[in-house]
Amino acid sequence: MAPGKSNGYLRECALGQKAAEDCRTPRPSAVRLVSILAKRLGVRQSSGAFDIIGIVNRRFLISILFAVLLAIEGRAQGTVSWRTNYYSVSGATLWEISQSLNHSRPWKNKSGLDGLTDWRVDWKFNVTPSSTGCHMSYFTTTTTINITLPKWTAPTNASPRVEELWTNYITALGQHEFGHGQIAVGADGEIHKRIKEIGEDSDCARLKDRITTLCRGIVDTYKKRDDEYDVRTEHGAKQGARFPTREPGMHRP
Repeated sequence: MAPGKSNGYLRECALGQKAAEDCRTPRPSAVRLVSILAKRLGVRQSSGAFDIIGIVNRRFLISILFAVLLAIEGRAQGTVSWRTNYYSVSGATLWEISQSLNHSRPWKNKSGLDGLTDWRVDWKFNVTPSSTGCHMSYFTTTTTINITLPKWTAPTNASPRVEELWTNYITALGQHEFGHGQIAVGADGEIHKRIKEIGEDSDCARLKDRITTLCRGIVDTYKKRDDEYDVRTEHGAKQGARFPTREPGMHRP
């Protein structure tokens, strides 16, 4: 990383400011990223505590960042590629926003979902013959996490109530989707933990098969956990990620 560019790079990674911004960093410092984000959002840090100044969206970003960075700092061992994409929605009323969500989602086969997270863990390794058999001489992983969320900019005729309900919704949806990302990071950490136990083998081909089988098995297990997370939370609805089609007492136009 070039001198003088690290702060901007880390800030963009933390905030997902640019659509399809691909941020790769091996084990970023959680404390450093939180400090950078806090400064960017106008958050004071005093006596170890963050004094949040401003709107709920700032609290949302801080909570999301802490969840993600704690997972990365504590469990990820390889390179994490975290990409956040946004699609635009419009409307001044809840009904108009709901209709815009229905028509603007980038995916057509999962029409009921406003947010989506895709992830994968790839691995590379080398094995080397030795006097005692064959051992693994190199191992690394790349965890790729792609999150897609809606982005709404309130028009001048949107009521404060609509803005409040949107903020509550997007906060819950963002936290749910980043929960999927944490599962991916957990898979990466589990692979690195278990790979240390692989040991040597008298046959290099067999050692390669053992390594591949181990990694695939762990990813499959975490993919099942990912599905169970959606079932348990009803795709985030139980976490508050259920968009209110209209306010109580309001009628569809």
